[in-house]
Amino acid sequence: MENFGGIALFSNFPLGIFNRTYPLVICDKYNTLEGERGMLRSFYVALTGLNTSKDWLDITSNNIANANTIGFKRSRPVFQDIVLQNILHYNELSNSVTHITFGGGAITAATQTIFTPGPFKETGLNTDIAIDGDGFLILQDPNGKNYYTRDGELKFATEADPQTGQQYMYLVHQSGLKLMAYDISQLQDSTNVHGCPRLSPVRIPVELAPKATTEIYTQEGANIDPRSQIVNKTFDPTDATSYNASYSLQVYDSQGKAHDAAIFFVKLPAVEVSDSNGNSYYVFLDDDGNLYYQNGSNSYYVDKASSAATVNSSDEIITVRGNITAGSGNYDLVYDKTTGKYYLKDTSGNYYELATTTTEVTPNNGLRLDNLWQVYTLKNENGQWYDLNGESSLTDNSGFKFDIAAFNPDGTFKGLANSTNWTPSEIESNTDVDLVDPQGVLAVQKWNLKGLTSYPVDFSLGFSQDGYPPGRIQTVNIGEDGTITAVYSNGKSLNLYRLGLAYFNDKQVLQPTGGNLFEVSQTVTPLLECAGVRSQIRSGVLELSNVDVAQELINMINAEKAYQANAKVIQTGQTILDTTIQLKR
Repeated sequence: MENFGGIALFSNFPLGIFNRTYPLVICDKYNTLEGERGMLRSFYVALTGLNTSKDWLDITSNNIANANTIGFKRSRPVFQDIVLQNILHYNELSNSVTHITFGGGAITAATQTIFTPGPFKETGLNTDIAIDGDGFLILQDPNGKNYYTRDGELKFATEADPQTGQQYMYLVHQSGLKLMAYDISQLQDSTNVHGCPRLSPVRIPVELAPKATTEIYTQEGANIDPRSQIVNKTFDPTDATSYNASYSLQVYDSQGKAHDAAIFFVKLPAVEVSDSNGNSYYVFLDDDGNLYYQNGSNSYYVDKASSAATVNSSDEIITVRGNITAGSGNYDLVYDKTTGKYYLKDTSGNYYELATTTTEVTPNNGLRLDNLWQVYTLKNENGQWYDLNGESSLTDNSGFKFDIAAFNPDGTFKGLANSTNWTPSEIESNTDVDLVDPQGVLAVQKWNLKGLTSYPVDFSLGFSQDGYPPGRIQTVNIGEDGTITAVYSNGKSLNLYRLGLAYFNDKQVLQPTGGNLFEVSQTVTPLLECAGVRSQIRSGVLELSNVDVAQELINMINAEKAYQANAKVIQTGQTILDTTIQLKR
């Protein structure tokens, strides 16, 4: 026995037994030996051709019928041939093998969905979306089964919560299945959903309940001008000449009722000291309470003048910093708003002008006192002003509390002082004015000045707050990153959800179920990812069918010709069969 091409062949047969040629039937699916070829085999082979051509026409007609179906993906047939018999002949003389193969026609082994993207069409509807990428929208039926689609024709379905009765609008597919997304309030990392909550239906409240204001914060770009004139008069919120700038806004209580709140800024002059030669220096304060000035690279204590100053009892005096360490002892740094002068005040109530010394000091985190502001936070109820400052111990003749806002030499915000014994490092960590409503109506807790600047440009104040009155849904927008934003009649916009998209390494696991939907078996787990990472969302746009009608017409012609040719084979076989029958007559 010899091995030929992996086939065991016997070469020791006697010469002449098979005329030196030995047939070996390798494949005989229908038990027909070489000499037993069926006369009607061609009929059945051609019949398979008719069936595959018919399948091709069916698939082509389905593609053409869905040429205008949103998000439809065309299909194509996958044909495979059939082998009925494969006979090998071994030639001993030439030590070679020949074969005869009889095919059984063709079968439609599968249909393959082509997932190339279709062209986009603008619709102008906010609820129409298209996916610019490979992802699929995720939908869910009432039983919790997920479906996937490229069809972004969405609409709203209103349902009431069975427990609270509150009305919600669900974003649903045209099939009625609910669109799934991630709740933004629980989404920790917008680019990675690992550890994030499960997908949930997009549910938007029809009515937005009021939210009480808890914080007022500074808008980007807010600035107070350090070049402002010094105002040397008692603060009065009704007198615009008693302050440099103000900003009013509405805040809301727990019932959604609006109240007027306002912040006022009063510029204080720079704290300076002059030597005997008339040279002026900026005064600094450090964390140890040292008051000093700088001359070149050296720092020296600021002390009181040799003799007390005369200050009228009617002058309005405010304490800027208590317990100052000067060259000769401890004093309070005070400001006379009537005369516009700074003094050092001793424990006996005597006032002294500031004076230079030659006693050096090593500063500890010093702050230059050249850009200080009084900050008042008030509310107005029916024309009556009320103090909202709930923490500061600093007061003046106005009867209102104030904080001192300090700025760095570069114009950035340093911090707030709300007591007399403040330090630069202390105010650096304090950016909020603690608020308390004396009437007990507002729940607002703080006015945050973080981000406020004092550059030598015009005033540009802006503050926002986190409360709002009740509202009703007006519109819903979907951003490029899949963020779903609800806009209400009260002007409030809420980012509620972010779309989740499904990705498949092999898209052929997606099985069409009708209604522009696909499903997968339970063994398939798609990759879930937030929209906007590898696929963008186009709002007001729909993805059309990817069917090329011209190509489908060509396929239809080819299928028709193949069908006609196979029918001709059957006719020819019939003619041969008739001729054979005539031989017996």
